Amino acid sequence: MKLANLALPITLTSRDRSKGAPSQLIKAHVPAKELYRYSSTLRSLTGGRGVHSEEFDHYEEMPREQEHKVIEASKQAKQHPHEE
Repeated sequence: MKLANLALPITLTSRDRSKGAPSQLIKAHVPAKELYRYSSTLRSLTGGRGVHSEEFDHYEEMPREQEHKVIEASKQAKQHPHEE
């Protein structure tokens, strides 16, 4: 499986694949919102063999353009609470 298959905006911090080992340890920085369905995607791509764990690392300022989209979506949700 390639990292690109996960379709996540990641910052790879390390990758360890010991000689002869059937698995890889991948450490990366990923925005928390991108991990919402990650577990299901990983299991699907690895035939149920892939596992992951998450650990909070740091806060980072959101880009202004994205910030405005989140604020507008929140306003819309408050105006129409029962619509999806």
